[in-house]
Parts: sequence; C-alpha cells; structure tokens
Amino acid sequence: MTGQDLVAVWATPDSFAPYGALVPVPQDGARVPLPETFPGERTAGEPRLAMNAIAPAAGAVPLMLERHPYSVQMFVPLGEEPLLAVVASPDLDRPGRGDLRAFKIPARHAVVYRAGTWHLGMAALTGPTAFAVFIRRMADGRDTEFFDLQGVAEIVV
Repeated sequence: MTGQDLVAVWATPDSFAPYGALVPVPQDGARVPLPETFPGERTAGEPRLAMNAIAPAAGAVPLMLERHPYSVQMFVPLGEEPLLAVVASPDLDRPGRGDLRAFKIPARHAVVYRAGTWHLGMAALTGPTAFAVFIRRMADGRDTEFFDLQGVAEIVV
C-alpha cells in the first residue's frame, strides 16, 4: 500500500447512510421501494433509465469525481457480482483526497446516491456485471458537476 491507496470496506446501511442507501434485492416475490429522493433534497429534471455493463476496477483509478445536485442516482444490479463505490460527502463543495471513501457493495444490493454525493464511476468488484441506472437529467446539463482531484488512486479491496 502507498499513500495514494484507498482501502475499500464492506458497506453497511449505517456506514453508507451519509452518501445514500443500500437496498437489498427482494426475495420470494416481495416488493421493495427504492427512494427517489431523501428528506430535504430538491429535485429537477426528467427521469431517465439506462443499463450499463462494467468490468472490475483494475490498477490506478483516475480521481475524476462527479455529482448530481438535483437527483439521486440509483444503480440496480442485473447480475450477481458485488460492486465498488468510491464516494465523498454531498455536503462538500469540493472534496479532497482525504474525503474519499471506498465501499465494497454486497451482491444483490441496489445503491442509491443522495443528490449531490460526489462519486467515481461505479465498478465491478470481482467480475463483469451489469446494472440499471436511474437519474434525472436536465436539458441544460446542470444535472451533473465534475471535479478533478488531479491524480490517481489504487483501490485496495
């Protein structure tokens, strides 16, 4: 490990709560609602749903963060693989490297980022996988902000 490493820990509902929610995929025909907002958040934009296929994170990861100030962003698994999420608090105007947290997301759990949560692109943890993504988009592009931390980090899983 180096000073540039981020050590990923298994996410729990409590440890992930400052950044959003973990929602287990229901069993036995049950239905579980997914939050479209969190208390106190403002929303704007048209709802969009897409599917992404991703590979496991490998090597040094560029620290180009993004956030969506007017929308949750939701990742609903379509496979059986755990995910890797790197996040920083939505309360920060511009996060620093020390504000980043890396989480291993258990298989069969949806991830819902709070509006404004800084994050890297979602990655698979152990093998290729796919997920559906929900977000609200605005025609003028104000729905996404980027911030480059100017560097890379090795994610230690």
